[in-house]
Amino acid sequence: MTPPLRSLAVVAMLTAAAGAFAQPRPPSTGPMQDAGAANLPGQAVGPNDLLAISVYDAPELTRTVRVSSEGYIRLPLLQERIPVSGKRPSELEDLIAAQLVKEGILVQPVVMVTVAEYASRPVSVVGAVKRPVTFQAVGRVTLLDALARAEGLSELAGPELLLTLPPSPAQDARPITRRLLLRDLMDDNSSDLNILLHGGEEIRVPEARKIFVTGNVKKPGSFPVREGNELTVMKARKIFVTGNVKKPGSFPVREGNELTVMK
Repeated sequence: MTPPLRSLAVVAMLTAAAGAFAQPRPPSTGPMQDAGAANLPGQAVGPNDLLAISVYDAPELTRTVRVSSEGYIRLPLLQERIPVSGKRPSELEDLIAAQLVKEGILVQPVVMVTVAEYASRPVSVVGAVKRPVTFQAVGRVTLLDALARAEGLSELAGPELLLTLPPSPAQDARPITRRLLLRDLMDDNSSDLNILLHGGEEIRVPEARKIFVTGNVKKPGSFPVREGNELTVMKARKIFVTGNVKKPGSFPVREGNELTVMK
């Protein structure tokens, strides 16, 4: 009985060893996976963006690189700088791989490019907002999203905003400024006014114009004009209706933005 028992023991050991070798390998935690973990939306790259570049089995080429102000990057071992501005990460992977082959560094390189930080897509919101802010337009950002980033309009906001768009890279032109009514923007259900922002835009909300009331009134002061010149007349009427006039028979005289109540 002894020989059969030995045979069974040997078979059991071989089966266990085969099972151990057949177990799947744990997922790789190398730089290729680390770079992809912090990937931001794959939008076009621009100056001053921070790129995470990983080349499989080439740790000397795996690193983070800041795009220059001219839109180029340099990698070790490569003689030529690589133009990256305006290209998406997937395009850069092919471009870097082709350059490694061209200069004889690697035969079949596997390259991964992700964006670690965007710095080329600033959007500024200034003027009569609760919190003026500058942020990067990463992902889908609309005009209303930008106003929400600034925590909405302040009490001093006028009836319109000024949106300055950057010139097209393909054209040598000046920035274009559009004037939009806030009421139309808030009420618009389409995307005609609530445009997408791509970076480089400035949103300015001017303060409401003011009319100054002085003279024969109980409470002289300034009143904001948010709905055009008709509101100025309404304010003047309100002075009489609420009894702000000191003496009956007074009348308003307007000069520019100043309203003086004369006796």
